[in-house]
Amino acid sequence: KRKAVNAFYRLQKNQTVPLEEAISVASGQDIASDYETADFQKMLLEKITSLGEPDSTIIIQKYYYDRKSREIAKAMNLSPVTVRVRLNRALKRLRKLLTDEEF
Repeated sequence: KRKAVNAFYRLQKNQTVPLEEAISVASGQDIASDYETADFQKMLLEKITSLGEPDSTIIIQKYYYDRKSREIAKAMNLSPVTVRVRLNRALKRLRKLLTDEEF
């Protein structure tokens, strides 16, 4: 009757961490790269926000929430064409901001 439950408990008891993963965590390599990634994401979000409304909202909806232009347009009371045009223009401005910024 309890075969599935017993199998689950057996699997939990035998869980181990692969050696490569344990070494990378112990050496701090993943932690450092995670910090750099988080720092970059924070900077990117600040740059996106600096674009102003509605451009920042369109970029966030498109790339952070993976929404389609049609969905964004409906939520913002815009046409899908307007959303796509604003997205392209905002991405050009964002590229310029990022290339002007020294990394």
